[in-house]
Amino acid sequence: MKKHRFFLITTSLLWSSFLFMFNRAHAQSSGDEMKPGMTEFYEPVPAVVTPGKPAASSFIIAPSDAIVLFDGKDLSKWKGKDGGAAKWDVNNGAFTVKKRHRRHQYRAGV
Repeated sequence: MKKHRFFLITTSLLWSSFLFMFNRAHAQSSGDEMKPGMTEFYEPVPAVVTPGKPAASSFIIAPSDAIVLFDGKDLSKWKGKDGGAAKWDVNNGAFTVKKRHRRHQYRAGV
């Protein structure tokens, strides 16, 4: 009985390894292997972007595809919370939010 089981297991392993090797050899010779052209796509062609360069000032010029929201001079591309013009101060190439004055200041325990 043990001899028969050993023979069965050995035969099964040999057939399995033969089928595995045959399958690998067939896949390599049948032309089904991956080729570089199968995964490379050349369309759509992306637009050429010119990178930004340092300017004479401390700012860097934006790349050619950038949307410039603040150029250091005005806030014309910005909107305020209510949808109108932004109500911030522009000084020395930077903008700051105007300090809001409150009518009432609440203190704890008063």
